[in-house]
Amino acid sequence: MKQTFKLTLLSTSLVLGLSGCGGGGGDIAGISGTGFTSTGTISGFGSVLVGGVKYDTNSTQFEIDGRVASEQDLRVGMVVQVEGEINADRKTGKASRITFDDDLQGPITGLTVDANDPDIKRFTIYGTQVVVSRTRTKYDDDLSFVTLADNQIVEISGYYDANNQLVATYVDDKDDRDDDLNDFKFKGVISNLNSSLQTFSLNGQTIRYSAQTDIDDDLGSLQNGQTVEVEGRIENGNFIAEEIDDENDAKALFVGRVDNDDFDIEGYITNFNSANKTFNLRGVNVDASGVNLTSGFITLGDNVWVEVEGFYDRTNNRLIATEIELRSSEIDLKGAVQSVALDANGNGSFVMSVAGNNVTIFTGFETSFDDDDDRVNQRRLNVGEQVEVEGYQTADGIFALEIDRNDDDDNDRDDNNQGNGSELKGIYEGATDQVIRVSGLNFTTSSSTRFENDEGFGPRTLQELLAYNTANQPKLLLEIEHDASGNVLSIEVEDTDDNDDDNDD
Repeated sequence: MKQTFKLTLLSTSLVLGLSGCGGGGGDIAGISGTGFTSTGTISGFGSVLVGGVKYDTNSTQFEIDGRVASEQDLRVGMVVQVEGEINADRKTGKASRITFDDDLQGPITGLTVDANDPDIKRFTIYGTQVVVSRTRTKYDDDLSFVTLADNQIVEISGYYDANNQLVATYVDDKDDRDDDLNDFKFKGVISNLNSSLQTFSLNGQTIRYSAQTDIDDDLGSLQNGQTVEVEGRIENGNFIAEEIDDENDAKALFVGRVDNDDFDIEGYITNFNSANKTFNLRGVNVDASGVNLTSGFITLGDNVWVEVEGFYDRTNNRLIATEIELRSSEIDLKGAVQSVALDANGNGSFVMSVAGNNVTIFTGFETSFDDDDDRVNQRRLNVGEQVEVEGYQTADGIFALEIDRNDDDDNDRDDNNQGNGSELKGIYEGATDQVIRVSGLNFTTSSSTRFENDEGFGPRTLQELLAYNTANQPKLLLEIEHDASGNVLSIEVEDTDDNDDDNDD
């Protein structure tokens, strides 16, 4: 079987291939009809869309939190595991089984707005810090970024980063369901184990267990240092464990697999080793030693959010990297839809107007459309509709990862904006006189344009920015505030190595 591996940073503009294997330009030999497992975020329905692949679900078995479920129980933003086959086009496949297991459930405490970004909030659940985003996190039912509050009991699905924060992709309000609000679930490393008292500490909480507790056979006897997930009930203020599971993601993922089975995994890189080009992803060891990782703009490292497609090396219990696609920037645009060329799956392109500029936006299966009811297939747009697009730059234009239709939350955010215009984030492409070009869009600066650069590199003043040579100097990621006519009110240089606002810590 040809070795194949794809790794993307949730936006994918730079393709890096395995030396001597021809890169990633052609079909992947041997994928169709072989074992394939994908762990990633649901981006849409009409079948199930995960990791840019549309999976046929006509004969799929569904499981949620260990119980038999249906496709109707799934939601956009849930991190699921898909087992089945992927076709040679790398865009379609067939799912034999889809499972979902939330990462955390309990009451919100210590809710705060991020000091550097009003679109990020942080809170704690049973010692685990959670990060949520206004646009990147999906909220079910009546819950929203605005309505989050202390003492709300929620369920979280997402990804743990290198700082052991849970970056949420989906949040559900348990208060509006029939679930027992005294139930809890969280993950951590066992410490202070006392087998006589049958207690241990997990994330600063004391857990009690008993002979009735269902302990995962893979754990054997409980030991300090084991990473576990505990589910149970709170009785008289005590955490009573009903189930303790081994949280070795790699062990669970690879069970029953054989050499050359294919996998696709999303998550945050941890334990990155630049010398031997290895890292850990959701407990899985990844060997990228055969791939050129240098991008000239951004490189792999801890807390980079990636999607990894590869094949199983059973001997060393790892994935082997053969192709890598890296995000070269994060672009955020707001404007009105001018024309639409999307198919029934929401794939294609549309044109939006941003401060007098018309820009073409491309979409695919990995694009998430923000809808009030994500169970309805609303992967379409209407001319005149106001949208916010988050995406990345490609050779052809801008590819959308997230399309957010304006709603009450957006209006609240705009009303609270301290400036007088809209914000845009993109790659600086140079200037002609006072006109700057950012991700293909032209904006006019003036002597009143405010300029800020606290990153320790690049231009320090507006005049230095206008003279900055983008051809032979490091690329710049800019956040600009502009009015409806394209006049620039302010410019801020962003950290190009920070791939997500959630990972500043």
